[in-house]
Amino acid sequence: MTHASDEHSPNTSAHAEFSDVPSSAQPVEPVEFEGFVEYVEPVESAEPEEPASRSSRLGATLGTDFDAWKALGGTRGLIESNVPALIFVVTYIATRDMKISVIAPLIFSVFAVVVRLIQRIDPVPALGGVGMVAVSAGFAYFSGRSEAYFLPGILTNSAYAIIVGMSLIAKYPALGFVMGMLRGDLSHWRTSSHPVALATRATYQKITWIWFAMFALRAIIQIPLYRGGYTASLSVIKIVCGPVLFCAVLWATWLLVRRLPPVKDYLRVQP
Repeated sequence: MTHASDEHSPNTSAHAEFSDVPSSAQPVEPVEFEGFVEYVEPVESAEPEEPASRSSRLGATLGTDFDAWKALGGTRGLIESNVPALIFVVTYIATRDMKISVIAPLIFSVFAVVVRLIQRIDPVPALGGVGMVAVSAGFAYFSGRSEAYFLPGILTNSAYAIIVGMSLIAKYPALGFVMGMLRGDLSHWRTSSHPVALATRATYQKITWIWFAMFALRAIIQIPLYRGGYTASLSVIKIVCGPVLFCAVLWATWLLVRRLPPVKDYLRVQP
């Protein structure tokens, strides 16, 4: 004869089976199905993807640690931005044929885009590189001067130096708005009278001076080399000295930004 006390319902056996499940810091939620109760611990969410602003080169200055290699764009970034100029100079020195010399770096730049597409990597940076190489190649080809390949870069640095310098004179530090946007405050750092905002404003002023010095130095060094027709020297400045100087400026920017309190400290109190 079977006694009722000997019979176990499915739910009872399930509770007995899971009675020794260790407790955890997170709540355990019961899930019922087909007469059983299974205890399932919540799955921790994956780490959020890094914001696009922080994955940029300037965004590297916002981290707790400074990654020089990441700031320079990594191996791929350095190759895509510097190898075309090297190819142009080497090809021109070897052949003295301007047509071949401007086509070679263009082929490499297009190849870099194709590789990104095959590997399903964002092709936008490489497409920008193709545009810059095409402009540089056009300057060299239509002028017939090899040093003109570097003229777009010289003009760009000169323009940046003028714009950033004017922003300093007007007391609207250009890099302040860039860093403010990356840190989540586009303009309150300039208008707020909160002590933290005032300190932030002074820091942004210093950062803007540093970037102005970089742009001005590039232009001051390259303009005489361009006027003298020193193509090889211009390539060395771009390929070797350029990344080193840029990395140093990013590092100095990081040193200044990391000391700043969070923007929320003054955004909570508006003047």
